[in-house]
Amino acid sequence: IDTVRGPGDDWSIWSQVYERPGQGFLSPMPRRFVQLQVNFHSDDPQRAASLDEVVLTYDVPLAAATRAEIHPVEVRPGERTAFTYYLGWDASGGGRGFDQLLMRSGAEIEPGQIRLAGRVVAAEITRVEGGIDMVFADEFARGGLLEIDFASTIYRQRTPFAAFLASGRGDQRISQQVDEGDAHADIASERVAVSLPVVPTLVEELELSSALLTPNGDGLTDRLRIDFALLNLLAPRGVRVALYDLSGHQIRILHDEPKKAGPMALEWDGLDDVGRQAPPGHYILRIEVQGDTGTKRLTRLIGLVY
Repeated sequence: IDTVRGPGDDWSIWSQVYERPGQGFLSPMPRRFVQLQVNFHSDDPQRAASLDEVVLTYDVPLAAATRAEIHPVEVRPGERTAFTYYLGWDASGGGRGFDQLLMRSGAEIEPGQIRLAGRVVAAEITRVEGGIDMVFADEFARGGLLEIDFASTIYRQRTPFAAFLASGRGDQRISQQVDEGDAHADIASERVAVSLPVVPTLVEELELSSALLTPNGDGLTDRLRIDFALLNLLAPRGVRVALYDLSGHQIRILHDEPKKAGPMALEWDGLDDVGRQAPPGHYILRIEVQGDTGTKRLTRLIGLVY
């Protein structure tokens, strides 16, 4: 058995690892062939691992071919953006049709209008973990083009928006992954991943509710709100937000835990780490994020008066 040989140019790349039995198919579909690679592990050097059987469950495809692309494909980080997802499918070569569309992404999806050939289509939309499910009243058995409007905020480079055709309910539901491709003649993206401008920073959009904190109980600037966005952190990385006096002495730690890309909001009430009121004066707000090429830092000066 040649364990080094991989798929050729006419094959898709290897899928993610199948962690447990019964998982849905992770490779593009429908396809005529499937190639599996199995890695055997044994904790006992006197015993070899064995494979009893491989079971692949398959069905008639919901569509003979699919293609999808998104517009726009490049946006500013942390900026709410309106998108349109173009989904085309072909039923001429066979296909049982579908009455559901599942969209999945690591970014939020705020659904909008859905159109079929320019005509608005009604759908029952349910929010699920990682995306939304759309259920249509009628089944799409013939080829067509769906346009799905939605809004989202992107914080990670090449954030994908995957789609799956589906039919059936519960354990009887089958799904078919949608491939990237040229769905609409006027859209030139031919991809479903959204990119950000290439920037070296990991922190952006830092905003303070005020440059001066006055925690005297009058209801005005009693608390300082700190908003910023973490960019391109695909896995949790160390994020530390702290306040220091001008001599460098630490006054208060506001956050010191790993985080992934996304928005963050913190507050400072003028107290130090032991709950005492910090003396009036100027303080340095420092945000530190651990990246692949080192720690990125961002600082701001804050005034505290009573």
